[in-house]
Amino acid sequence: MANKKITFLIVLALVALISLTYGILTPSKARQRAAQAAQKEKTAAVQPDNESVKVLTAEERYPKRGSYSEWGKSPFMKPEAAQEKAPLSDLVLGGIVWDAFSPKAVINDTIVVVGDEIEGRKVVAINPESVILTDGAKETRLGLETLETKKK
Repeated sequence: MANKKITFLIVLALVALISLTYGILTPSKARQRAAQAAQKEKTAAVQPDNESVKVLTAEERYPKRGSYSEWGKSPFMKPEAAQEKAPLSDLVLGGIVWDAFSPKAVINDTIVVVGDEIEGRKVVAINPESVILTDGAKETRLGLETLETKKK
């Protein structure tokens, strides 16, 4: 029983010592407020007037990067050979996203749906493998090119 009392007194003394040390080392709320006020005065003295601060626009902060200058070309543009074959006025079917309810097609880098007009031609229908356009007098069918694989 005496060992329990001694152990309890030792633990109690340690807790009191830790509490006392914490109380001495931790600043009071009044000292904390005074320190914060002094810090605010110090930072206010360091900051320049608003007139000398230049406000940067988004373009100045984040300048535009060169258009694929690292690669030398845009990965989203067609190769030069394909661009030379098709005149600028021709329509080129880039792709089809076919859905029974809302099919879409990419023609000359423009996304179109049924009813849209592109270069004077109206999109009449979008099928899984082709798009039908009309200019009022004649209908034009744009089909997807199939990729041929070489046999070795």
